[in-house]
Amino acid sequence: WRGPGRKDDPCPYANLAIAVAVVWDDQRGVYDYTGHQRRTRSKLPEGRPGAIENFKYIVDAERFMQGRGQFLPWEFLTNVVNHRTPVAERQWALVNYLPKRVMIGKCYGDVPYDSGMLDSGGKIVRLEGKDYTLPNLRQFGGVCAMQADFAARVGKSLGVPAAYVGGTAKSGEGHAWVMWVELKGVSRTSIAFTLESHGRYRGDRYYVGHLRDPQTGQGITDRQLELRLHTVGMNPLAKRQADFLMAAFPMLRRKTEMDVLGQLGFLDQVIRLCPGNEAPWKAVAQMSREGVLTRKHQKTMLKVLDGLFTTFARFPDFTWTVFDDLVAFQDVPRQRDQLYGRLVKLYEAAGRPDLACEARLKYADYLVAENRHKEAIEGLAFTIKKFPDEGRYVPKMLDKLENICQGVEGAQQQLVLFYQQFLPMIPKTRGSRPSPYCIRMYERAIDRFQKAGRPQLAAACQAELQRLRGPNQP
Repeated sequence: WRGPGRKDDPCPYANLAIAVAVVWDDQRGVYDYTGHQRRTRSKLPEGRPGAIENFKYIVDAERFMQGRGQFLPWEFLTNVVNHRTPVAERQWALVNYLPKRVMIGKCYGDVPYDSGMLDSGGKIVRLEGKDYTLPNLRQFGGVCAMQADFAARVGKSLGVPAAYVGGTAKSGEGHAWVMWVELKGVSRTSIAFTLESHGRYRGDRYYVGHLRDPQTGQGITDRQLELRLHTVGMNPLAKRQADFLMAAFPMLRRKTEMDVLGQLGFLDQVIRLCPGNEAPWKAVAQMSREGVLTRKHQKTMLKVLDGLFTTFARFPDFTWTVFDDLVAFQDVPRQRDQLYGRLVKLYEAAGRPDLACEARLKYADYLVAENRHKEAIEGLAFTIKKFPDEGRYVPKMLDKLENICQGVEGAQQQLVLFYQQFLPMIPKTRGSRPSPYCIRMYERAIDRFQKAGRPQLAAACQAELQRLRGPNQP
């Protein structure tokens, strides 16, 4: 389909066609907002578009799209054409939000917050019985899920790659926000953009968000999406060429009978072609895990690890997915542990408690396997106290810490001392309400003090817990 005004290009909407095809071939990646409609007990409008209608909408709205349907790589456009918002609602979005397309995600705040829905546990909802439409969302409101849904679909209607994202706060409570591609410039040869979020409140530290891959329908993180879009945006042709090379790698390895150094050389060339492509890094990690790479390749592998940290400095999440396999070549425990120690410090310095805690847990397992229990206990305690307000990760580390202490002489008293130091570090409130995470930690400490035969500490902790809960709470 040539579309209007594109006589010089035989296939100006090729990327748009590919995006529609990969999203709608089995529809697993189509964004489904019916859960929000059911939650609000509203009515789902008829006439929701499918694949062809999504393609046609972008082409028909070309004069409003600033070349997005023509020049954006299909990997970006999958986040534009993966929804069933009726065309009338999309046109409403164009009329009301086209002048506000810059930082469009801020329209999240245009949906009034339905406090009654939150306070009543969903029993009282302003949208109940009404059509679940973009105009009604803006008029009647909803909770964060509806705000994120509204902003994501308004963005898509304007040709902005956008996504509904959910995550867990440091307190352990769930939340939803919108993420979108803020385009600075797009042409046939280059893309300048940033990945933005709105509603991702900084105080709650949503390090990782979760969404559905529009192509596969599988769950991915916003960090994964950011890495993939960044890699494509840097050089779409290099990204795709690297994908083809990696698809051919098993056949080439077999046909040419590549030795280990030949395989490493091939993978190194692919990494040089497209450093952000995940596949060659994963291939090296697999070779290490399967024992193809051994300690005699240590010099090469240390360079690979240095390259990993440098290449993915902005995307440390990927380093965690491959690190354990990459260091499998190192069969000298203390040297492997040093690599893990370096990883933990990098994550701590980067201010990523989620990654630091996961790495610390794995590091502790290795230390315990070598009967280095004291070092494991000290390391876990250090990381917990470094991130005491992280309700998502601290409980897992406390489980590990207490489990290790069970078999170490004198560790129980250390554990009591640790809790005395740890509890005052935890914020007691979230906003104006008592922190559920803080309450759980005090309850945990009371149990620990009682088991350790320290009734006075348990009583003092119980009194503080009562003050935290309030006078009218049991």
